[in-house]
Amino acid sequence: MNLKIFWAKWWSVSAIIFVLGGCNLNPFLPSPPKPTETTSESSSLPPITSWRKIKSVYNLSLDKSPTRSIAISPDSKILAAGSFDGILKLWDLPTGKLFRTINVNTSVQSIAFSADGKILAIADGEGNLKLWGIDKGKELKIFTGHNLPIGAIAISPDSQILASGSWDETIKLWDLKSGELLHTLKGHEDIVTTLNFSPDAQFIASGSYNGELKLWSTETGKLERGLAGHAFPVYKVLFTPDGKLLLSSSKNGKIKVWEVETGLINYTLHAHSDAVTDMTLSADGKVLASTSPDKNIKFWDVRTGLPINNSVQGDFVTVLVFSPDNKFLATGDENGQILVWENLN
Repeated sequence: MNLKIFWAKWWSVSAIIFVLGGCNLNPFLPSPPKPTETTSESSSLPPITSWRKIKSVYNLSLDKSPTRSIAISPDSKILAAGSFDGILKLWDLPTGKLFRTINVNTSVQSIAFSADGKILAIADGEGNLKLWGIDKGKELKIFTGHNLPIGAIAISPDSQILASGSWDETIKLWDLKSGELLHTLKGHEDIVTTLNFSPDAQFIASGSYNGELKLWSTETGKLERGLAGHAFPVYKVLFTPDGKLLLSSSKNGKIKVWEVETGLINYTLHAHSDAVTDMTLSADGKVLASTSPDKNIKFWDVRTGLPINNSVQGDFVTVLVFSPDNKFLATGDENGQILVWENLN
């Protein structure tokens, strides 16, 4: 087995490490430093009041294996979550009522809703990329082209483009409606772990397991800029709603905030004592929530990099997502439990 396939398999079985309580996703890399807050120079701004107080309103069961993916529909009515064991469930978010279960048969690697909330894209552990109709729960389309499993998918804000990033080190851009392959983006030298479109859909950001962070044109499929700064795997990238900033999280517990126009680092947040495996932004882009194997969910003021005086401790939350209406935070943990938290501010 060559080194590339070894790391691919290591990423795939990371759930086992989570369950066994390992702190590092990669045992051959040194442990990260203890977290200290490095902030921007905008600390004179008025403090964020949202998400200072929260309460758990639903405890939903997905499966007994770690939660691999989670998403909330754009209208904040549907919560979807998938597990390493291949179970995908859909709940009515306001009531917590389960209304559909889909057996994907293999790990639900990544999921994404279309802008109208009528379509759910699903990437599984065998490299399959499928579209499902929410109303009838039926498979609509299959996209084929990657020769290794897909690690991340994203749908553009205008629902025109479906993006898939793979262990084969490529990113493919598809026409969501026709299924036509628009571009194959080549340039990464390791597994593509995360994707996110800019709000205007002109760019897509990607991160990989070797710490590469890249910005691509969706129109031409060409690389616009490589962002150098991460020496460890990049696990999540997010554009702010205004498209001016790009956030990236890494294995060493750091979150970097980049200026998209210049490609410069605005500030670096030493967020967790272990890998920042997932993060989510509120709809207004002011609040960031992050999670880690250190078993903390933390909330941050994106404008300043300062912590919002609230954190949640418990089981290792593997994935999390804010609802677009800013009323809920949904989290999925290493035991397959889905918790829905309500914003009390």
